[in-house]
Amino acid sequence: MLLVIGEAITAFMRTIKGNGPDVETSFEGPVASGAPMIFASAAARLGINTVALMAVGNDDFGIQMRDVLNAHGVDTSHCLISKTRPTSCGFVTYRADGSRSFIFYVHETSATEVPPVSLKDLPESADVLHISGSALSFGGELAATVKEAIARAKRAGKKISVDPNVRAETASEDTLMQVRAAVLEANYILPSHGELDALGLSVTDLILAGKVVVVKEGAKGATVFTSEQGQFVPAPKVSELNADGAGDIFAATFIAAVMQQKSPVRAAEIACDVAARSVTSSDPMNSLIQPSDLL
Repeated sequence: MLLVIGEAITAFMRTIKGNGPDVETSFEGPVASGAPMIFASAAARLGINTVALMAVGNDDFGIQMRDVLNAHGVDTSHCLISKTRPTSCGFVTYRADGSRSFIFYVHETSATEVPPVSLKDLPESADVLHISGSALSFGGELAATVKEAIARAKRAGKKISVDPNVRAETASEDTLMQVRAAVLEANYILPSHGELDALGLSVTDLILAGKVVVVKEGAKGATVFTSEQGQFVPAPKVSELNADGAGDIFAATFIAAVMQQKSPVRAAEIACDVAARSVTSSDPMNSLIQPSDLL
């Protein structure tokens, strides 16, 4: 079983064309999102037994989140429903120069209302625990639960996967320290380019400690580092529509492939293909992903 713990976020998106002043454009949505939930959705669609531990509000966004994940095969039976807080929301704006801006409404929402007691025996029952650094950066009970889950999974001899998912320019020093600590406990580390530097870590030190590091390099592909080798894996060329969530889908596919006994390099090759396909869809939760991708 693959256990994913993190924030559930309802997303709204808009695109601004041209380089002049912002024009009135409408946000499209809502769509089920949040880095850990995109990861869970992709893993489940690949045929992996996936459990999501999250919290949503007692509202229509929460219903949508559970419905989407359930439809994709994610076990949401451990989902918490807040009686007092709404489902978290995020707003993404895409600009003509390729940049993006984000607004997250997480504080005082259900996203962080995941107490340690909700773990039950999940860390000990899982084969792999996956954590996104975003779950630590949002703080609250969710961050405490993530840290306890890592400690318990480690004691039980389970594998741990961490995607740092940290924006160094906005992250506090405390957040960077927490994500760094999580990375040091992981077996599989899936950073984007530059994230390890932001955390004060090096690929060399991590692989000497026996870890597998896969550095995601966007549309270029990824580089796999193990104690035996470092190998670049190119991504196929596609017509990109929306790259949001591609890194989460890459990470999910890589871990799913490893759980199916694929080598790290082969797992990265499969992950590059699936992630590339996902950017041709306007919604990463609805991109074409299927169990046969792991063959």
